[in-house]
Amino acid sequence: MKLTPEGDALWEKTWVEMGRASILCGIGEDGGYYIFGETDSYGAGDRDFFLLKITEDGAQDWYRTYGRSKREWPMGC
Repeated sequence: MKLTPEGDALWEKTWVEMGRASILCGIGEDGGYYIFGETDSYGAGDRDFFLLKITEDGAQDWYRTYGRSKREWPMGC
């Protein structure tokens, strides 16, 4: 969700099954956003962490998972 300084929603997106405990990790030079979180649905197995890059208007640019076959515990950006 992207909000105005007054708190009004400019857009809202949901990426199904990508993960939970997602947080904004950073803003790209192109105005897009990096979102970090954890997933049980994608990756090498059990719980992995992901990095999602979206454009300024909320469209998915790319998505990557990181981890191995055992459970990893993502700590944030």
